[in-house]
Amino acid sequence: MQQIILASKSPRRKELMALCGIDFIAESSDIDETKITEEILSKGRDDKFEELVTMLSYEKANKKSDKYPDALIIGSDTIVVADDRVFGKPKDEEDAYRMLRYLSGKRHQVFTGICILNKKDKILFTDKTEVYFHEYDEQMEKLIRNYIKSGEPFDKAGGYGIQGAGSLFINRIDGDFYSVMGMPVSRVFREIDKIIR
Repeated sequence: MQQIILASKSPRRKELMALCGIDFIAESSDIDETKITEEILSKGRDDKFEELVTMLSYEKANKKSDKYPDALIIGSDTIVVADDRVFGKPKDEEDAYRMLRYLSGKRHQVFTGICILNKKDKILFTDKTEVYFHEYDEQMEKLIRNYIKSGEPFDKAGGYGIQGAGSLFINRIDGDFYSVMGMPVSRVFREIDKIIR
């Protein structure tokens, strides 16, 4: 059976891949995300966010192809977008507060790009989910402050994770819960299964 590499060290993506019931190795893939992000967003195209997560997921997978030439490699990237702005991982507590306060009472989009790559196949797709935060009020302020104190926001795009205490900010979603978590696992499983069966 073909070896499977998850080009990520994200604990959330590892957890989701484990749901597929497939043996895999998780290994981080360091790429220059800033350069790629600036280049794509400067184009100003309508599909720039889809293009961005697709390109980042491809670059992450492709970076591992020299080390694992015979493997099936999965790359993934997730961004949060509100009012045409990308919200990455917060730099510090103030940045996390600004993000979560800004997203309060708003609808935003979570884009997750996937690349599944081997010598014969290159599958690229993007999933978009609409996420609605509760309105800002005293309760939301307290939730945001406590969430930041927990340390949970700092490795997450947009400063929150849907699977943790960040779920308390969310009024509803339209789309795939697991895509917001970091990977649209059902579709990923189906695409991998087509290749390896």
